[in-house]
Amino acid sequence: MKPTKSFLVFSILVLSIAFAFPQGRGARQGAQGAAGRGQGGGFGQGQGSEQGQIQSNPRAAEAQAEHKRVQSTKEQREQIRICDKSADAVRKQARDMAGNSGKNFNAKEAARQHSMLQNQIQNMEQEHERLMNGLNAIQQQAWKEQIRNMNQLREQLHEHLREMQAEQKANPDGTRNAERAREIEKIMNSWKDQYGVISSQAAY
Repeated sequence: MKPTKSFLVFSILVLSIAFAFPQGRGARQGAQGAAGRGQGGGFGQGQGSEQGQIQSNPRAAEAQAEHKRVQSTKEQREQIRICDKSADAVRKQARDMAGNSGKNFNAKEAARQHSMLQNQIQNMEQEHERLMNGLNAIQQQAWKEQIRNMNQLREQLHEHLREMQAEQKANPDGTRNAERAREIEKIMNSWKDQYGVISSQAAY
């Protein structure tokens, strides 16, 4: 081979290698960038989808609760109405007792109101037990949360009632008597809320 031809072949070879190397490196970088974007895009989409599911769960649970229906008899639905009415009577009596405070406080009137409150609570609990005893296993399971809440509220109610009675005997005080009465009124508002849920879910 002549020197001129050798030089030309050598030059072409060098140029080819120099040209091929950046392309190979650029291709690898492009592939890595695409892979990174693919990974980033996939993670973002997966995470967004998961967050969307988590956010939709409370709405789904709420919608499911709204559409929950518990098979009930006509007598049971009427008993729920009676229970709510008797609970409302206790709530109103407690509210009236709260008005007997400050300069208007009268110890004898407070004792009379307390006796009325006890009678109304006793009547309410009798109606409540009649309702509870008439529930079947499916209904008890469906309303277990409401039943548990009312059992806790009943304990609070009797605690305030006992303390109110003790305070009236030891040292009648209008302000304290009104505070107890307002607490009982709040308890009965919560109690009625439980009946509201049961009533809204009781179906034919």
